[in-house]
Amino acid sequence: MWGDGTVEFDCGTFRSANTGCLGPARNGAGAHGDLFGNCRRAAAAQAERGALARIEPVRCPHRQVAWIPWAMGPHAAATGWQLDRAPGLDAPGPAAQIRYGELQSTDFVGRPRDVRARPPASRQVAAAEALPLRNLGRALGGWRPKVC
Repeated sequence: MWGDGTVEFDCGTFRSANTGCLGPARNGAGAHGDLFGNCRRAAAAQAERGALARIEPVRCPHRQVAWIPWAMGPHAAATGWQLDRAPGLDAPGPAAQIRYGELQSTDFVGRPRDVRARPPASRQVAAAEALPLRNLGRALGGWRPKVC
């Protein structure tokens, strides 16, 4: 999934066909990004590893992605998030405006995931912080989509 804007997915399963990531969120400063609530990240047998999202911080400095709560299969990279190097740099660019968040990261049977290898741009959010993120009206600027 690639592109600009705010999206929210609830109770979905995302299945990777190959090694890679779901895609970068490309939202502007102060804008809400991608929110995955009660979702699962699965993969085909040939997918050896996967990231939750990927971004090049120098080129795209303001991003938000949150997985609240989520479950991920064994193909999940221990780092979770991928911060790419900018052309000509030996290390990822500044990540001060990158907002990657997780709440209750587990495997498919409910065991907590080890998140110690996550990059500094990622953090575990508290349940109280997750509540406003899950407020669809707030995330979409007051627009309330019709749910079928």
